[in-house]
Amino acid sequence: MGDRHESGIRHSLWRVDLPIFMAPTTYAPVPLQSQRRDNPGEMGGRVASPTLVGRVEELRILKAARSRAANGEPAVVLLGGEAGVGKTRLVTELAARCGADGTRVLSGGCVPVSAGGLPFTPIMEVLRVLLAELGPGGVRELAGPSWPELAWLLPALGKPQTAGPPSQAAQARLFEVLLGLLGRLGEQAPLVLVLEDLHWADRSTRDLLAFLVRNLRREQVLLVASYRSDEPGQGRLGPYLAELDRGGPVQRLELQRFDRAETIAQLTAILGAVPSNDLVDAVFARSEGNPFFTEELLAAVRAGSGELPATVRDLLRGRVEALPEPARQVLAAVAVGGRPVPHRLLAAAAGLDERGLVEALRAAVAHQLLVSRPGEDGYEVRHALLREVIEADLLPGERARLHAGYAHALTGRPELAAGDSPAVAAAELAAHWDAAGEPARALPARVQAGLTPHAVGAGPRPWPASRAGPGRPAGPGRRGGRLGRRGPARGRAAAGRAQLGRPCHRAGPGRRAADPAGRPPRDNPR
Repeated sequence: MGDRHESGIRHSLWRVDLPIFMAPTTYAPVPLQSQRRDNPGEMGGRVASPTLVGRVEELRILKAARSRAANGEPAVVLLGGEAGVGKTRLVTELAARCGADGTRVLSGGCVPVSAGGLPFTPIMEVLRVLLAELGPGGVRELAGPSWPELAWLLPALGKPQTAGPPSQAAQARLFEVLLGLLGRLGEQAPLVLVLEDLHWADRSTRDLLAFLVRNLRREQVLLVASYRSDEPGQGRLGPYLAELDRGGPVQRLELQRFDRAETIAQLTAILGAVPSNDLVDAVFARSEGNPFFTEELLAAVRAGSGELPATVRDLLRGRVEALPEPARQVLAAVAVGGRPVPHRLLAAAAGLDERGLVEALRAAVAHQLLVSRPGEDGYEVRHALLREVIEADLLPGERARLHAGYAHALTGRPELAAGDSPAVAAAELAAHWDAAGEPARALPARVQAGLTPHAVGAGPRPWPASRAGPGRPAGPGRRGGRLGRRGPARGRAAAGRAQLGRPCHRAGPGRRAADPAGRPPRDNPR
């Protein structure tokens, strides 16, 4: 494909061959990171890219932090991003590169439990790896005479110093022992310690991390802690992360969703061929650049299904069901609105008093399901797939009632309609009346909009072009806004879903296409 190599990074300029009379589409170069291990495109039973797409700057920052740590300047990196955005994949790539040059990598993850988290779960995982590598004697030697302090976390070391969980004084001694252990491991070889899913960490684990951030001095240690920025309860994690920032040499990295070009690169790496525009439209319109959602949607396509994968559906539905009933009611109203909904319009359509509405909105925003930006009047559902799940779970009567609420509100307050064009406002009103089962009341607005009944029934839900989805800044390769579920952008996606069997076009002349299911191309009979 004419790849060129610079500093171990492969750049490819994707050129998609389109039908005759259309100019080829050229996308900006998207960095692809070669994996250190053989990966045929399946991770954990699901489709995955065998190469790391993008993340060049983030990987550079992590490698620079590792270099500083190897020179005796401990470093701490807090790696954030929404669920599925690629935090674990990035850390895995870092670990592979570190392992190749002799750096020791130890990782452990926090576990979600109902009672606030298991104490020291990631540290116990790290110690188990060390135990398997060095044996009980090797770990005791590294820990020094105070090794019994560790035995409460790792009984295989021997008899613990105390029978039960450590007291406050014993916890302080435990922290000192762990600090010394990490330091001695760093003397043997530079050490990268990864603590994943900090949003699930218990109080003891958070206290230990804060202690390490403040007390690492000359140890050859890089500490990477990842967390979900969209996890419910983020309000409690935020102040803690801010305190870590103040406590030592901390860097913050926030992973963003992929843009369209990066999504194309991800699909290409999985399929082994550049995907067709229809497939890209179908996947990108629903995934909005979330790499995990992209993989799950592509897996469904390759299985011959247009339905939302059960893994994604159940994950998103569980988050909605965790809300109190008034918040679920407001979330459904915003989803049906199909665009960022101004507060006054939502108040008129949701059927709640002002105090109840505000409390419900606060709950939905706190659970990271609704997004409200400072200085802007409006609320929107965090992700397109979340909107799909919410709308799919509505009963027909619920859906009609919500659309009727919007129609009544827009009839009485036309200034709350989307856009500055009377035709667009009329189209929105007609769409709501039609969805509410009131075609006669939709007719005047339909006439005003100058649309046929079919056009309004397929109706545009205006979405301001200046707005990008959460975590998706508008820019080249991005749709800065959406015209709604059945507007032009969605129309292309729908057409793509209807024609997912069409071939993907491999870059370069003389190369044949692979279809979305990943089957090898057949010889052209012509």
